[in-house]
Amino acid sequence: MLIVNAVAMLTRKSGDYIYRVEQPSIAMGNSGKATVITTSTLSPWFEQLCLATDILILHLLSEHDLLPILIERKRRGLPVIYELSDNIIAPHEGVGIKGWFSDPVNLALSFQYLRMADAVQVSAAA
Repeated sequence: MLIVNAVAMLTRKSGDYIYRVEQPSIAMGNSGKATVITTSTLSPWFEQLCLATDILILHLLSEHDLLPILIERKRRGLPVIYELSDNIIAPHEGVGIKGWFSDPVNLALSFQYLRMADAVQVSAAA
């Protein structure tokens, strides 16, 4: 099984990346049941990977070019998991780059992608 983690995070040194992307990817890969690829929205292979994978995990993404990818995955019956890892309705300085979710279009796209996903995972206080 191939799993793709799609992220927009710019650094692999932050806590968010380590415990929301890197560690879960390593754990899934170590299970022996999955091959896990983490890809950035900036990768030239982003669309190809998102369309080819068995399971696609979107980490708090709302990029405009995701809509055709999600529509095609839905048409082909391929699952999408959306990770809502921050409170995007009450964003603080650390949520998104330069107030990404204060833009109503980006916020609306997040909610649209949440509705289109087959599953949503959220973070908890623990």
